[in-house]
Amino acid sequence: MLLSVALGITGARTTTFPGDRWTAAPVLALGDPFAPIAAAFNDHMTALAVALAAVAIALAIRRHRSDLLFVIAFAALARRLLQIGRSIVDRPRPAGDFVARATGSPPAFPSGHALTAVLVFGTWFLLAPELLPGRWVAPVRVACVAAIALTALSRMWAGVHWPSDTYAAVVWGAAALALAVALRPAFGRRA
Repeated sequence: MLLSVALGITGARTTTFPGDRWTAAPVLALGDPFAPIAAAFNDHMTALAVALAAVAIALAIRRHRSDLLFVIAFAALARRLLQIGRSIVDRPRPAGDFVARATGSPPAFPSGHALTAVLVFGTWFLLAPELLPGRWVAPVRVACVAAIALTALSRMWAGVHWPSDTYAAVVWGAAALALAVALRPAFGRRA
């Protein structure tokens, strides 16, 4: 959580972090072959997030697990609250020699798409053993990690985020999920 705060303060004071340009270069060089993957994560993240959340909610209700519903609801609430933090940081999007393949409106720090991916796929990663049969847990977890990474790459590839925007999203989202996991036992006892 302290790292999240430190990243937010630093993001508010600078338009780039050291290493942003050279870290972004290989991603930008992926070129047009990466376009279909980027489009899937850039254009359809909201619909995917809603669908996956609905499935998780249905499975938690089916299992009569209010503690799982708490984690899912906490992740959704965290997304909204972290958007407030994003507005406070108010860091601009890349410009200049960055090729913007997509449009985005400020603020850029942290990446909203990457933050959503961390919260949605991170929730699935954490709850998979309790929502799914055992044989599905490992493949779902691998898919969750891949989806988070591909979302972060797609936002950089599109030219609308610096690498530090996506790294911060991972840290902010992980901190929110860690808090949800820490609070979950207390909620489960009350439910």
